[in-house]
Amino acid sequence: MTVTQYEDLQREFILHILERTLNAQSDEVYQHRLGALLDSLSSYFTDEEKRALATTPFTMFDDVSFLHDGDDDDDPDVYCALSPQAKIIFHAWLRRRGLDSDL
Repeated sequence: MTVTQYEDLQREFILHILERTLNAQSDEVYQHRLGALLDSLSSYFTDEEKRALATTPFTMFDDVSFLHDGDDDDDPDVYCALSPQAKIIFHAWLRRRGLDSDL
C-alpha cells in the first residue's frame, strides 16, 4: 500500500466515523454510536489493542485544523490527526476490509 492510498483510506475512515456520529443529539448518543462501531470491529482487534482501548477514555483526533492552501476556492482544507487509540481502530477497520495496515 502506498502512502497516498493509506492517506485516502484514512480520509474514508474519518468520513465513516463522522457519518455515524456527527448528528448525535448528545454525548450519550455519540458514545453509543461510537461503541457500536467498536463492537462491529471487535473481532479485528488484537488482545493488546483491546486492552489499550479499554484502559482510559480517549479522543478520536489529536488535532483538527482548517488550512487555507492559497488556491482560488474559499473552502479550507481540513487536516485531522488521529489519536493513538483512533489509529488502533483505523487499523482494525482496515483489517475488516481485508487490507494490510503495516504502513
